[in-house]
Amino acid sequence: MATGKTSKPDTVILRLSEIGLGGIFIYAGALKAWNPALFASEIFNYQLLSWRISAVAALYLPWLEIICGLVIVIRRNCTGGLIIVSSLLLVFVGALTSAWGRGLDISCGCFGNSNHQPNFNLWIGRDFLLLIMSISLLCITLKKSESIQMGDECNDADSNENQI
Repeated sequence: MATGKTSKPDTVILRLSEIGLGGIFIYAGALKAWNPALFASEIFNYQLLSWRISAVAALYLPWLEIICGLVIVIRRNCTGGLIIVSSLLLVFVGALTSAWGRGLDISCGCFGNSNHQPNFNLWIGRDFLLLIMSISLLCITLKKSESIQMGDECNDADSNENQI
């Protein structure tokens, strides 16, 4: 790996990670988009937003998750998708931590309707692991784009030298 190139197993793991993270957001967004009224009530139960803002968030947030998931899976504007997903995950962890700290008896709302007893440890742990995955993918993506840009600059410099 001293050459700066990624090995075949690293590339496969990276691609599976992108598909996994993107797929999770596509799936979660689709479940929430299916029933926005239920999702609005789950957002409102966190007692952080008014009903009106919860309803608006329930209409738009699932589609943002779906689009970001698709962007990550198909690798188009992946950096933007990963930045948004990382930001969403930070908000989700903060909201869950706040609800847990205030002793709220809520459904997570992460994957549509959840009739399970609150399990904040699981929910926060899951979102934190997804956050680590998202930030790791973002760092790898930024590093790759940086090396490509530097490579292009080197190639441009070489071609300019050859013209002189």
